Amino acid sequence: MGLGKKMDEMLNDVSAKGETSPLLFVDVSEYPDGCQLSGLYKQAQGKITFRLNKVCEGKEVSFNVEAESEHELLGKVIALINR
Repeated sequence: MGLGKKMDEMLNDVSAKGETSPLLFVDVSEYPDGCQLSGLYKQAQGKITFRLNKVCEGKEVSFNVEAESEHELLGKVIALINR
């Protein structure tokens, strides 16, 4: 499904809005004040289930996300990143 690449593209698009963007996305392996995102997903029975792990300032938070399309999933993930 290539969800990782699509997620990077969507984060880049959101970040490109400049000052009106709710986030800044930089695709680097290490960034001292940034958050690290990871996760696993599976697609079955017409649904995508995604386990998102977000680590910010040494604190890890996990979310379970379900969606019926990639677009819906990416939108939900963007909303969770901003929490």
